[in-house]
Amino acid sequence: NPIDLSVVCWIETGTGTLSHETVHSVILQDYPDIPGWLNEGFAAMFEESDGGYEPADNYRLIYVNEAKKYNKSISIEGLITATRDQFDASKETMLYAATARYFVMFLRDKKWLPSIYGNLKYYEVSDPTNVGKTIVQVTGYNLTDLNRLFNAWLTDQNVPYKWSSLQPDVEQYIRQL
Repeated sequence: NPIDLSVVCWIETGTGTLSHETVHSVILQDYPDIPGWLNEGFAAMFEESDGGYEPADNYRLIYVNEAKKYNKSISIEGLITATRDQFDASKETMLYAATARYFVMFLRDKKWLPSIYGNLKYYEVSDPTNVGKTIVQVTGYNLTDLNRLFNAWLTDQNVPYKWSSLQPDVEQYIRQL
C-alpha cells in the first residue's frame, strides 16, 4: 500500500513476493521518480536469492528465454522507454517485468548499477532520452551494442529446475503476444 507503506503477504506461497513488494516500498522512499523499468527490475531482482543478498535466477528467465526463441524480446531501448501501463496493465506485463529483472541483474553483475541509479536520481527521467544517455555514459556502450552484450550475458543464466514446470505455460503466453 503506497499510502502507509504496508505490505501484506500470504507467506505460504513463499517470500519472493514479500521481498519484491518490500523493495518497491523502500526504493520509492529513496527515489520517488524512479523509472518504471528500474523500479520493477530492482524489486524483481530480490524475489529469489542464494540465501543471502545475491540474486539468483528464477522463473522470470523462462519469459526472457521464450521471448528470445520466438523473436519477441524487448530491447533495452524498448524497456527504458516503456510506459507504466506496459509494466502494470498490458498483455506484455510479465515479459516487461522479466526483462527488467534480468537487465538490472546484468547491470549489477557488470558493476554499472550503482552509477546508473545514482546518476538517474539527478536527471529529469520523465524523458527517456536522459535515461538512455545515462546508460550509454556509464556503460560506454550504445544501446544496440549493450543489447547484444546483455543477450550474450543471458545465455549464461540458468532456469532452476524447480521452475521448469512453468515452461509450457510461459511458452504459450509468449507465442500469443
